[in-house]
Amino acid sequence: YLVDAGYGAKPGFLPPFRGVRYHLNEWGNNPVQNDKELFNLRHSSLWVTVELASLYGPIP
Repeated sequence: YLVDAGYGAKPGFLPPFRGVRYHLNEWGNNPVQNDKELFNLRHSSLWVTVELASLYGPIP
């Protein structure tokens, strides 16, 4: 499951890395510097997609 940082890293749960850039406004024009930042960038992107889909439902 994709979870927020409030959940611990447990089998089957994918939280973002703590202490690593996460929110899109933290990125600016700075490129990804390591694997943890890349994971958090993709986690954030997927999280937003899931949240929007839960609000608006599937696109007809």
